Formats: sequence, structure tokens, C-alpha cells
Amino acid sequence: MRLLYLLLLVPLILSGQPTHRTATGWQELTIADGLSQGMIYDLKQDQTGFIWFATKDGLNRYDGHNFKVFTHDPYNAFSLSGNGCSALLLDRHERLWVGTISQGLNLYDSRTQRFYHIAIGNQSVYNAGSYEIRLLAEDPDGNIWVGTDNEKILKVTLPPSLKTGFPNQADFTEMVQIKAVDVIGRKDRNTTLCLDFQLDGRGFVGGVYGIHGFNW
Repeated sequence: MRLLYLLLLVPLILSGQPTHRTATGWQELTIADGLSQGMIYDLKQDQTGFIWFATKDGLNRYDGHNFKVFTHDPYNAFSLSGNGCSALLLDRHERLWVGTISQGLNLYDSRTQRFYHIAIGNQSVYNAGSYEIRLLAEDPDGNIWVGTDNEKILKVTLPPSLKTGFPNQADFTEMVQIKAVDVIGRKDRNTTLCLDFQLDGRGFVGGVYGIHGFNW
């Protein structure tokens, strides 16, 4: 089950300040503490110490004391594309990628606090809608891989300028290449748990029924 019960092990140093400790050494964070939603699909800690939570209702950033919640704003093209956040990735350049349940993929610029968007869906069908993103990973070449809910593993190839930087427009779907990758013999397509990549071109998909290899 992808729901995580939010218990953070202490000591945890965030922004140079320790969190409050309990007698058992654990700290429980709930909606009463500012968390936007109790259903958490993923979490990551960045190099500055912030902890990011992908929740059913917004992207949450925790600094050890307070939460900041990012949500979709229909009047701001650079806001989060959708409130249902389902997967997170910190790439090798510490950029945060946010997958959503129904509104594609987001790339977050911490300097400007802008979100840039990639539509993740069947590009051969007009207005087909977005896949639910369940997993994000990065290969050694800096490509972003997306595991979805409908038997798809997608490779998002970024142009050189976007492997380290950010686009100049809110929607940069047309600036990337998206290709579906078929893993032969994979039976548990809807239960992908992990993706791993080797320098020699081998890739592995882990699921509840085993590990499947492919050439990335």
C-alpha cells in the first residue's frame, strides 16, 4: 500500500535546527501541524534539509517547524499543475520533479518557486488526458523515467539545456521527447515498485512478481 504513515525519526536536522523530540524518539506530523492532507504517496529530503511530501491535496514542504503548501492556481500558469501529487524525484542537480495523479509532471525551480509542466499521456490521441504517475527515476544520461498506472513506462528525454536548467515557458512538453518502453515478460505492470539503471545500458524494473531487465 502506497499510503505512508507520517512518522519521522529524530534526530533530524533541518535548516540547522532540531525538531521537537518525544520520549520515544519519534515525531508525528499531522494535519493539525499544517500538513495539507493525511494521504501521502511519496516523500524526499533535499540537500538544504527541506522535506517534501506528495499528498492527495498539494505538495508540502517542511522546514522542521512549519509547512508550506503548494497547490494549483488557475490564474498562475507557473503554479503546480494539479493538487493530487503522487511521486517525487530529486535529480542529480537537486531539481525537484513532482508527478501528479491526473495533471502530468512538474519541474520545480526553487529560486523562482515556479513549476514547469510536461503532459504525460497518450500523445497519439488528441485530448486523451494524463496518466497517473506512480514512479519517477533518473538514468545516468539524465533522462527522466515515469512509471504510470496503465501499463506504461515512459522515457522523457530532455534537451541539453534542460538537463541542468529550466525552460522559458510554463508548458515545455514540446521541448522533450517521450517514448513508451516495453519490458518483455513483465506481468506486474501496474505494481512497479522501483527502477534502476546501470552505466552499461542495463535497466531493471522491480515489482511484486520479480525483477525484469531491459535496455534503457
